[in-house]
Amino acid sequence: MKQLFIVLSFLLLLSCGQTYDGDNDSGKIDVTHQILNIEVHPEQYVTGETTLFLSINSDLSEFSLSAAEMDILSVELNENTVKHELDRKEYKLQIKPDRPLEAGKEAVVKITYKAYHKNQSDPANIWGSFGKGVRYFKPTKTEKERRNQAWAFGEAESSKYWFPCNNDPSDLRTTEITIKGFSGVLSNGRLVNTIKHPDGVEVTYKEDIPYAAYQTFFVVGDYHNYQQSYEDVILNNYGYPDEKTGTKESVISLPDMMKYFSEYTGTKYPYETYSQIFVQDFAGWKPALATSIITENMVDDKTTHEDFLYGWDLTQGEALAAQWFGNYLKPKTWNDIWLSKGFSRYFSGLYTKHANGETEFLTYLLSPDLFAYLGDWNSGTNTRVVQDSIPDLDSFVNSNAPYAKGARVLHMLRKELGEEKWKEVIKTYVKDHGNKLVTTAKLIESVNKVSNKPMDWFFKQWVFEVGHPKFKIDYDYDEASQEFTLNIHQNQKVDSIVHGRKIPFFKGKMLVEIDDGIKDILIEPKSKNSYVFSLSQAPKLINIDFEDTWIKEIEPLKKSTDQLLAELINSKDGLHRVTVMRRLANMALKDSTGQQTQSKIKNALLDRAVNEKYWRMRVITTGQLARLFPSDVNGMISLDSETEKVLLQLVEREESWAKAWTINFLGNTRDKKYVPIYLKGLSDYSDRVVFMSAIALGKSKDARAYDALMQLPQKPSWKNQSLISSMYGLKELQDHRAYDFVLSTLVDSEKPHWNLGTPIWDHRLAAANTLVALERVEQGYDLVYKNYKDALANNNINDIFYNTQLISVLGDSRGIKVFDELNQRFKGDENALTAIEQLKKAFESTIKN
Repeated sequence: MKQLFIVLSFLLLLSCGQTYDGDNDSGKIDVTHQILNIEVHPEQYVTGETTLFLSINSDLSEFSLSAAEMDILSVELNENTVKHELDRKEYKLQIKPDRPLEAGKEAVVKITYKAYHKNQSDPANIWGSFGKGVRYFKPTKTEKERRNQAWAFGEAESSKYWFPCNNDPSDLRTTEITIKGFSGVLSNGRLVNTIKHPDGVEVTYKEDIPYAAYQTFFVVGDYHNYQQSYEDVILNNYGYPDEKTGTKESVISLPDMMKYFSEYTGTKYPYETYSQIFVQDFAGWKPALATSIITENMVDDKTTHEDFLYGWDLTQGEALAAQWFGNYLKPKTWNDIWLSKGFSRYFSGLYTKHANGETEFLTYLLSPDLFAYLGDWNSGTNTRVVQDSIPDLDSFVNSNAPYAKGARVLHMLRKELGEEKWKEVIKTYVKDHGNKLVTTAKLIESVNKVSNKPMDWFFKQWVFEVGHPKFKIDYDYDEASQEFTLNIHQNQKVDSIVHGRKIPFFKGKMLVEIDDGIKDILIEPKSKNSYVFSLSQAPKLINIDFEDTWIKEIEPLKKSTDQLLAELINSKDGLHRVTVMRRLANMALKDSTGQQTQSKIKNALLDRAVNEKYWRMRVITTGQLARLFPSDVNGMISLDSETEKVLLQLVEREESWAKAWTINFLGNTRDKKYVPIYLKGLSDYSDRVVFMSAIALGKSKDARAYDALMQLPQKPSWKNQSLISSMYGLKELQDHRAYDFVLSTLVDSEKPHWNLGTPIWDHRLAAANTLVALERVEQGYDLVYKNYKDALANNNINDIFYNTQLISVLGDSRGIKVFDELNQRFKGDENALTAIEQLKKAFESTIKN
């Protein structure tokens, strides 16, 4: 019977997807070993020589490798110069032997080349992006703190922009990489040689474990290695020399993560070392064998990292989990990449659940992933995890389909199987396929093997097919029979064609919460499912899909205020309580809602703000409560005595985010009697509290505010958070005595700062907003425009668009010419033009205001 399950899985895969295997002649050749010798020039190009040792799988008169935007200077095959042709449109290097190559033979190809592609910053994402090829950095007039650095990685199609390769993910080879850089160099494998030069260093790395070309990387820059260990595994953390302490504090959870993944998978971390390398202008993380490249923005000091532990540990966890699901189990085709992306995302979420609890897992990971999927679905994006064809490989690999949806699919699989069998599936899957190429069929094989029943239907509807159910619920209670009938309708347009696939009815296990019980039901693939439960009275609490397991949309049940209030207190489902909070707040804001009902809702939210056990739930509750107190024409709110009492109680007992948002709530009163709270908050342990206290203090217009806010930048903080908080406090205070100080901050790029292009994380953008509030932007515009012109002259994309963002915030009418200049300069670049249009709209909005 098990063999039948495997055959069904294989046939299912054949019928449901083609794969993208790279730019070259996949399968006709295998690269067994590659020697790469390159020099990274500060003038922003790479010269190199690579030798590929080939195994010939079929008789060939010619073959190709992947190569993009480079000049091929020479090609030798078995030490003889041979003809070659570079197809610059298809990114193929066609190699033409003097005589055919025979199957079963070996060959050696040596290629000398110059790669000139510059991996520019993304105008629409100046906080970080991936791009292709080598990205170069150096300090500039407008970014004096920028690092002298270069980096390159491979996933998915980047490698071919800096060295000729076979980009087939199933072609695994060992490597010897020698790189000469203008400073320290990190790359794949173990360091075997270092030669210092007057203008840099030359290093050689060897990797004896075969890996795919897309996992090849290098980083050139100055680094300090903070080392940890887990059992006998060395953990390397390469951070900047001036951020040693921050690097140490930011990776504090790494050994525990390695322990957790080792135990959960039943397989110890499979390599001798693990390294994390933090780089600038990077959009998250990317995998390499035994190494992850991660954005430098993850590195914080102790207090900041504690506030953002949940977010950055999710990033760090994904990168580490990819060592099992991506390296140890290697996706065979690009269409199987969800076996890395989805698994890494989900297992990082499971670590979050382990470290921080179920509520954090549900609210911070599961709910946002559903939101990401539905956003793609509603925009017409192809959301299939495994697709028929992949027209744009990089876009697919970096999309939500294999990542967020892939993670949600695994969560549904876990719930469908049950905890015990799910864990057995994972251990079986890893044990059976460790250090091998894996496909979706192999995962199905492991699931069927453990469950001892065919689960192909599950993968068919969630991985290979499109769409999701749209549920509508109705119910009835019969007092005579004491029977409660629950009807669940699937109202999606079944059999409509989306991206070449018909939308089906869906099936699977589901949990429903009825009063104080959790019921198991089975959704059958049909338009209406009915369930009958024996209940002594009509239920007061009905919650379909407990803890939001399914990928779905659901039409809210019509419920009375009293029903919702009861559910807010009694539901065991945190996500459902969040939904109820929002519904109640919306209800309270309606003009048709009576004062007595509004008072009930407010009191219920006050109760939850105090009594919700988890801090994030209390923050969410406080946010919904604040909606019930809209500001008047002067931007002020008025508090009743009950609400004031609760907020003052929360200020005393809460910390970090919960305390910060409570202070923000109080600050909207603009009442001077709370100023002592804000002044005390300026010295709080958490910079989240400092930030909100500064804003609240500024709103109070108190005589003590100016001096306190001007002194605040002296409070030590990571990357000038105290300065940012000061700027936003001064923005609210609108005291013109601060003008010179704010103006000097506007173009000060020497102060440490994040490179996020986000106002609340950048002291210069904060200063720009403050100048707008002071209604004195003219001199600031002159300074920024000068920097903008310098960025144009040096063609630095990040600097150009960062300074354009500053111009859009300032809203000086003279800035309109900037957008005309940029439209002309980037004519034909759709992505850049989109970014320009967005900045122009922000600029025009500032002028109108």
